[in-house]
Amino acid sequence: MNSNQRRRAFLALTCILVVGACATRPPEEAVDVTWDIKSGVDLSGYRTYRWRENANTISRAFEMTGDRGQRAERTLRQAVDRQLAEKGYQQVFDADPDFLVSYHAAVFEVAVPQPTSEERHRAREQEILSTADAPIRDIEIDARPELTRRGTLVLYIEDAASGQLAWSGTGAASAVSLKEGRDTVQLIVRLLLERFPD
Repeated sequence: MNSNQRRRAFLALTCILVVGACATRPPEEAVDVTWDIKSGVDLSGYRTYRWRENANTISRAFEMTGDRGQRAERTLRQAVDRQLAEKGYQQVFDADPDFLVSYHAAVFEVAVPQPTSEERHRAREQEILSTADAPIRDIEIDARPELTRRGTLVLYIEDAASGQLAWSGTGAASAVSLKEGRDTVQLIVRLLLERFPD
């Protein structure tokens, strides 16, 4: 391999790594986030929290049991703990907390819409134009839909003294791989808890 070939290979690898690094999670605009503070609830006195045990669920349309399920839950809890700590909240184990945290996460696979006949026609024209010197051949477009994982996370903040729901937030986004899924969970949690009062 001569120096030009090595340089081209290095540039190609660099481009692949940069694009891969940028694609590990969706941009913030691709995450749908909503939240709700229950009327009449004063969150200003909240400083401590605890996880509500046996109230957290992860629903999924594909298998994620054992170690994978535990890792998913650990990733989610760590992301919430980190964001709450950054806002000045403290997790307590032996004292009564001001609020309880729980969640429901749903993960399912959805089919990405197939290209329309017009889009297929344009793709065919582009292929023909780009290979004007090559012999004309039929162009096959994969008609099978691509599957992507779509996840929704709902966080619940419950007043510990009254047992009433005080705040809730919902975030949804897509992720293709497990790595993307972890990054996406952390992004959704950050965007949700940005809306939770300091």
